[in-house]
Amino acid sequence: MTTNLIVAEGKDDLAALREILKRCLGGAIRKEKGGGRFEPQYPPGNLPPHDRVVWSSGDVVAAETHLLAALGRDVLGKRVAEQVKTQRADAPPLNLVGISFDPNGWTSEQCVAWAEGELRKQGLVLTSAAEGFAVAPPCGIAIVLLPWDLGTSFDELDAKLRNLERVALEILRQTDPAEAQLVDQFLAVLREKKKPISWKTAFRLWAAFRYADRDPGSGAMDQVFGQDKCVHAALDAVLKDTPFLRRLALFAGTSVSATPAKA
Repeated sequence: MTTNLIVAEGKDDLAALREILKRCLGGAIRKEKGGGRFEPQYPPGNLPPHDRVVWSSGDVVAAETHLLAALGRDVLGKRVAEQVKTQRADAPPLNLVGISFDPNGWTSEQCVAWAEGELRKQGLVLTSAAEGFAVAPPCGIAIVLLPWDLGTSFDELDAKLRNLERVALEILRQTDPAEAQLVDQFLAVLREKKKPISWKTAFRLWAAFRYADRDPGSGAMDQVFGQDKCVHAALDAVLKDTPFLRRLALFAGTSVSATPAKA
C-alpha cells in the first residue's frame, strides 16, 4: 500500500483538496482508525483538522493520502518536518509529502525557493529542487509543491490573485457565470471603497450569501466544493490538464520515485 500526506495551509485548502481527490481522482473518505497505519504526529495541545482519502479495490486499500491542516503558512515547513522526522517504526512509510499553499504573486521559481528555505530551517536537507524535492537519506521521501494555480487559466489575472479562492471562482464561471460576475463586482466595490478587507475574507462573505441554507460551520470552501452539486459537475472541466491536478494525481494511488517528474 502507498501512503502519502498533504500538509495544507489551512482548513479551506483541506476541504477543497478532499473534494478534488474524491471527485476528480476517484478517492473515498475514510474516518475510522486502524492499528498500525500512518497517523499524523500532532504538536502537544494542538489537534488540527485531518482527513484520509483512500483508493481501494474491494476491501483492499491500494493507497491512502492523509490531509493535514497546518493552520498557517508560517508553520507549513515545521508541520512537514514533524511528519517526516517522527514516523513510527510500526506505521507504513510515507511515499510522498505535498505542501498546499496560495502562490499569490510568486512565480514557480519563487515558490520553490520559499519551500526550500522553509524546509531547510527545519533541518531537512534536500537533494534536488524542481517541482518536487527529495529529502536526503535516511528518510528518502519526496516533497511535492501543490500551489493553487490553474496555469494558463490564470494568465490574465493579477498575479497576487492566484489562490484557492480564484480556483473556486473559475469553477463557478463554468456553472453560473452571472454569480461569478457578481463576485467580481462585489470585490470591485470593496476595492473602490478602499475597505481594509482581504480577498479571502471577501470571498467568505459572498459564500455566506450564496450558501445561506447550507451548513455555516463547514467553511466557504467546504460549501463550494463539498455542498454545491453544480460545482461537482464542473470540477473536471476546469481542472483538467492543469499543472495543479497533474501534481495532485501523484497522490492518487501512484507510487513514484524520490524525485517526482516535473509536471
